[in-house]
Amino acid sequence: MVHDHPILVIASGDQRVDDRKLAMLLGVTRKAVTFATPEQCVEHFGSAPGSVPPVGHRQKPHAVYLDDALQRYTQIYPAGGANNAIFGITLAQLAHISGGTIADVKRDP
Repeated sequence: MVHDHPILVIASGDQRVDDRKLAMLLGVTRKAVTFATPEQCVEHFGSAPGSVPPVGHRQKPHAVYLDDALQRYTQIYPAGGANNAIFGITLAQLAHISGGTIADVKRDP
């Protein structure tokens, strides 16, 4: 969330999002970036954390970012709206359907 606007970040499950990098991309301070609560996920995206799909949200995200570490995969399996639902897609297809921008948003080791 940034200033109460939902931001969608699509990243591999083995990565963590770096709020500093996200703040720089959005042109805000680090304090302006907060992780959505489970209630906010349901309110804005229509799904609980861990099952938020890349499309079909209740409210259009203010911005969508796809972490560049996803480029290491030929096929990606994002959440499909339920904790037991996924679907296969390429990164290019995912960027197209989500309207997302590929960027480095992961925490460095």
